[in-house]
Amino acid sequence: MKILPRNSSIQKIFILLIPIVIFIAGCEILTFGNKPFEQKAWLANPVNSGKNDSIRFQMSEDLTKNHLKIGMTRQQTRKLLGKPDLLNSYCYGKDICDNYYLGEYALILKFDSAGKLIKKDIISI
Repeated sequence: MKILPRNSSIQKIFILLIPIVIFIAGCEILTFGNKPFEQKAWLANPVNSGKNDSIRFQMSEDLTKNHLKIGMTRQQTRKLLGKPDLLNSYCYGKDICDNYYLGEYALILKFDSAGKLIKKDIISI
């Protein structure tokens, strides 16, 4: 059996890879459902009790990609999604946010001072 010398490049690579593998293994991978957004179902299921498989969570990818557009007014987003579950008068600085619960996650809609949508995030709560 041949033993590699202590300063081998294989050992250095292995030592560098261990923290990367540990980091990746510890990361939570957010997987959305693949349901298309349906306003009626969204409005009928306002706050979920902490389940990732909530109807809102399952529709959130389609909602954020295809229905919520940067530049929409706050009134347009509320017409689409209904009254937010929580209002933040100052989130991410001086801007206003509407929060919609998705179970263990929340959809955060950030509006500028003119009431235009400037950011949409899904965060763990």
